[in-house]
Amino acid sequence: MSVKSCLLGVNFDQNVLIYQAAGNISGNLVFNGGAKGNKLYDVKLTLIRRTDYVLYTEQVGKGKATSLINKLDKINSSPCGSWSLQKSSADGTYLPPDTPTKISFSLPLPLDLWSSFVVTNAFSWYGLMLTARSQSQYGRKETFILKRDILMIGNVEKDKVPFSEPLKKITTFTTPAKEEVKMRVCLKTRCATPGDRVPFRVEVWNGKSLPLSVKATLQQNIGYKFIARFRMHMKTSEANIVWHGESGTFLEGKSEWRGDVEIPYVAPTGLGREGCPNFTVNYMLKFVIPRFAKIETELHIGTATRDEGASAELGGDDISLAYGLEVTRSLSSSQYSLDWNALSLASEDSGCWTLVEDEE
Repeated sequence: MSVKSCLLGVNFDQNVLIYQAAGNISGNLVFNGGAKGNKLYDVKLTLIRRTDYVLYTEQVGKGKATSLINKLDKINSSPCGSWSLQKSSADGTYLPPDTPTKISFSLPLPLDLWSSFVVTNAFSWYGLMLTARSQSQYGRKETFILKRDILMIGNVEKDKVPFSEPLKKITTFTTPAKEEVKMRVCLKTRCATPGDRVPFRVEVWNGKSLPLSVKATLQQNIGYKFIARFRMHMKTSEANIVWHGESGTFLEGKSEWRGDVEIPYVAPTGLGREGCPNFTVNYMLKFVIPRFAKIETELHIGTATRDEGASAELGGDDISLAYGLEVTRSLSSSQYSLDWNALSLASEDSGCWTLVEDEE
């Protein structure tokens, strides 16, 4: 009797499969020994990370199209942590006949994991893989995917020098008619976590007779590794506006606009504590007076760890449910098809999953 035929499913200790680096994935594997019973050997769970981004071409020189970006790892699966059943290889684990048997597990997560990540041209996702032998310690080792859609949140600290220091920037534009337009932006901090509101103050000196307004955006910049002329490079290849705001009309003279940048539930800067070798993610806050002035600065966004309003039933005590929902929405609009079901985030029995066959 094979390991796959013995496996009934896997139950997780939390209903929402969103975890933070340095935490634990815990639950139970449920087996049935069949009519005659069975034994399992070398039972092991492995967290795997799957990363990929699409191939596209870029114009290089007039009339030439050269492919600069290739498949990153072509659906690369990298082990990121494991758990093994503490049994001697000779003893094995007995499964009684026609009786469900639960095997508890707790898989520790490394501190340097980076966040699950789905954008237009790329994804980085996590899954759980089971390895075991059936009937004999010398039997064939079976390996297959239990769950493909585990969502991870990288561990990125909120406060980082020099982003925690106050910021004041000023720019001046002089028209041919010697009319001056000045803009000054003041921020108490450039560090935040998803769900925060970052206050700002914009001062405008309008030396023109025409009314002016200020537009503000928070832009997510995503860079990919690529090969050009036999050398590896990192290039910002995708930009997404994740927040925007606009002031009222400023007439001639000095005016002021006070507001807050509402930080959405996005992946943290750098994706993880140690960064990510394959992708770069950063955030630029821009203030623009169209045609006349622009000030931009980088914001450091740390890890989303807790939603105060999330219910305990949904696992909201230690993880960010809103972050998971945001990534799920990103996935639904991307070209990738992972077996994530957005409705399962709110399902009463979403902590119980049955076996998923590996399509590879």
